[in-house]
Amino acid sequence: MFDWINKQGVKSNEGYVVQQIHRFYFYYIEGERVLKVFVEPIKNGIEIILEPRPKWEPPSSADQITEAKSVEIENRILDALKFMGIKYTIKRK
Repeated sequence: MFDWINKQGVKSNEGYVVQQIHRFYFYYIEGERVLKVFVEPIKNGIEIILEPRPKWEPPSSADQITEAKSVEIENRILDALKFMGIKYTIKRK
């Protein structure tokens, strides 16, 4: 379940936030850790560009994101985008 925090972001009842910060990226925020997810605006929504080995933004960049955690984050972002009514496609690097 999500609650809107503003027009461009939602907070999950699990505590994480998905927020569009810029035209070309979203932030996934979990506690004090932030992951920048790049997107490309396309005709019918956005294209999400997923890195094979995502990294937290500083100061948490030394914390590794496991493959299982990466899948969890991806699913959480997609759930949030669905809730927000944003159409998307996925591009894997």
